[in-house]
Amino acid sequence: MKKTKYIYVLLPLMFFFIGGGVSVAQQEMIDRISEGFVRGNVSFVSPYFNDRMELSILGQHIGVYTKLQSQEVVQAFLTNNTPQSFNISHKGIKENSGFAIGILTTINNKKYRVYILVRNTNEKSLIHQLRIDETND
Repeated sequence: MKKTKYIYVLLPLMFFFIGGGVSVAQQEMIDRISEGFVRGNVSFVSPYFNDRMELSILGQHIGVYTKLQSQEVVQAFLTNNTPQSFNISHKGIKENSGFAIGILTTINNKKYRVYILVRNTNEKSLIHQLRIDETND
Protein backbone atom coordinates (compact mmCIF):
# COMPACT_ATOMS: atom_id res chain seq x y z
CA MET A 1 0.00 0.00 0.00
CA LYS A 2 2.85 2.44 0.79
CA LYS A 3 4.47 1.86 -2.61
CA THR A 4 1.24 2.85 -4.33
CA LYS A 5 1.15 6.12 -2.39
CA TYR A 6 4.71 6.93 -3.44
CA ILE A 7 3.85 6.33 -7.07
CA TYR A 8 0.89 8.72 -6.81
CA VAL A 9 3.16 11.38 -5.33
CA LEU A 10 6.31 10.81 -7.41
CA LEU A 11 4.71 10.37 -10.83
CA PRO A 12 3.12 13.85 -10.99
CA LEU A 13 6.32 15.40 -9.67
CA MET A 14 8.35 13.68 -12.39
CA PHE A 15 6.02 15.02 -15.09
CA PHE A 16 6.16 18.48 -13.52
CA PHE A 17 9.96 18.64 -13.55
CA ILE A 18 10.41 17.00 -16.94
CA GLY A 19 7.78 19.26 -18.51
CA GLY A 20 9.32 22.27 -16.75
CA GLY A 21 12.52 21.87 -18.76
CA VAL A 22 10.66 22.30 -22.01
CA SER A 23 8.89 25.43 -20.83
CA VAL A 24 12.13 26.93 -19.50
CA ALA A 25 13.79 26.43 -22.91
CA GLN A 26 10.80 27.90 -24.70
CA GLN A 27 10.65 30.79 -22.21
CA GLU A 28 14.31 31.56 -22.93
CA MET A 29 13.53 31.47 -26.64
CA ILE A 30 10.57 33.84 -26.19
CA ASP A 31 12.78 36.19 -24.12
CA ARG A 32 15.42 36.24 -26.87
CA ILE A 33 12.80 36.85 -29.57
CA SER A 34 11.30 39.66 -27.48
CA GLU A 35 14.73 41.24 -27.14
CA GLY A 36 15.14 41.12 -30.92
CA PHE A 37 11.83 42.87 -31.49
CA VAL A 38 12.59 45.54 -28.87
CA ARG A 39 16.02 46.21 -30.38
CA GLY A 40 14.70 46.08 -33.94
CA ASN A 41 17.35 43.48 -34.74
CA VAL A 42 16.34 40.33 -36.59
CA SER A 43 19.63 38.60 -35.68
CA PHE A 44 18.17 37.88 -32.22
CA VAL A 45 15.11 36.24 -33.79
CA SER A 46 16.47 34.52 -36.92
CA PRO A 47 18.38 31.71 -35.14
CA TYR A 48 14.92 30.36 -34.29
CA PHE A 49 13.60 30.55 -37.88
CA ASN A 50 12.85 27.24 -39.55
CA ASP A 51 14.58 26.66 -42.91
CA ARG A 52 11.24 27.42 -44.59
CA MET A 53 8.58 29.35 -42.74
CA GLU A 54 5.26 31.03 -43.33
CA LEU A 55 5.24 34.82 -43.15
CA SER A 56 2.49 37.40 -43.22
CA ILE A 57 3.68 40.96 -42.70
CA LEU A 58 0.88 43.57 -42.79
CA GLY A 59 -0.92 41.49 -45.38
CA GLN A 60 1.77 42.19 -47.98
CA HIS A 61 4.41 39.51 -47.63
CA ILE A 62 2.26 36.41 -47.45
CA GLY A 63 3.71 33.02 -48.24
CA VAL A 64 6.42 30.52 -47.45
CA TYR A 65 9.92 31.98 -47.38
CA THR A 66 13.40 30.59 -46.90
CA LYS A 67 15.24 31.48 -43.71
CA LEU A 68 17.33 34.12 -45.51
CA GLN A 69 14.29 35.67 -47.22
CA SER A 70 12.45 35.72 -43.87
CA GLN A 71 15.37 37.52 -42.24
CA GLU A 72 15.34 40.19 -44.95
CA VAL A 73 11.56 40.73 -44.81
CA VAL A 74 11.42 40.94 -41.01
CA GLN A 75 14.47 43.22 -40.81
CA ALA A 76 12.93 45.54 -43.43
CA PHE A 77 9.75 45.72 -41.34
CA LEU A 78 11.72 46.49 -38.16
CA THR A 79 13.83 49.11 -39.95
CA ASN A 80 10.71 50.87 -41.27
CA ASN A 81 8.88 50.56 -37.93
CA THR A 82 11.41 51.40 -35.21
CA PRO A 83 10.33 49.52 -32.06
CA GLN A 84 9.85 51.17 -28.70
CA SER A 85 8.53 48.15 -26.79
CA PHE A 86 7.42 44.56 -27.23
CA ASN A 87 5.25 42.75 -24.71
CA ILE A 88 4.04 39.16 -24.84
CA SER A 89 0.32 39.12 -24.05
CA HIS A 90 -0.42 35.41 -24.55
CA LYS A 91 1.60 32.24 -24.83
CA GLY A 92 0.93 28.55 -24.70
CA ILE A 93 2.50 25.16 -25.19
CA LYS A 94 0.79 22.01 -26.42
CA GLU A 95 2.64 18.79 -27.15
CA ASN A 96 5.21 19.61 -29.88
CA SER A 97 4.17 23.18 -30.55
CA GLY A 98 3.74 26.51 -28.87
CA PHE A 99 2.70 30.03 -29.65
CA ALA A 100 3.27 33.55 -28.45
CA ILE A 101 1.28 36.68 -29.22
CA GLY A 102 2.81 40.04 -28.47
CA ILE A 103 2.20 43.71 -29.05
CA LEU A 104 4.97 45.68 -30.74
CA THR A 105 4.76 49.43 -30.16
CA THR A 106 6.84 51.70 -32.38
CA ILE A 107 8.40 55.07 -31.58
CA ASN A 108 5.51 56.59 -33.60
CA ASN A 109 3.01 54.89 -31.23
CA LYS A 110 1.80 52.50 -33.93
CA LYS A 111 0.88 49.08 -32.56
CA TYR A 112 1.30 45.72 -34.23
CA ARG A 113 0.16 42.29 -33.11
CA VAL A 114 2.93 39.71 -33.57
CA TYR A 115 1.89 36.05 -33.70
CA ILE A 116 4.61 33.41 -33.49
CA LEU A 117 3.99 29.69 -33.99
CA VAL A 118 6.78 27.39 -32.80
CA ARG A 119 7.12 23.68 -33.46
CA ASN A 120 9.63 21.24 -32.08
CA THR A 121 11.62 19.70 -34.91
CA ASN A 122 14.43 17.23 -34.19
CA GLU A 123 14.45 18.21 -30.51
CA LYS A 124 14.77 21.92 -31.39
CA SER A 125 12.07 24.58 -31.19
CA LEU A 126 11.83 26.61 -34.39
CA ILE A 127 9.51 29.32 -35.66
CA HIS A 128 7.28 27.92 -38.40
CA GLN A 129 4.95 30.90 -38.73
CA LEU A 130 5.35 34.61 -38.07
CA ARG A 131 2.52 37.05 -38.60
CA ILE A 132 2.52 40.81 -38.00
CA ASP A 133 -0.72 42.80 -38.26
CA GLU A 134 -1.77 46.31 -37.30
CA THR A 135 -3.85 46.50 -34.13
CA ASN A 136 -5.63 49.05 -31.97
CA ASP A 137 -4.81 47.28 -28.69
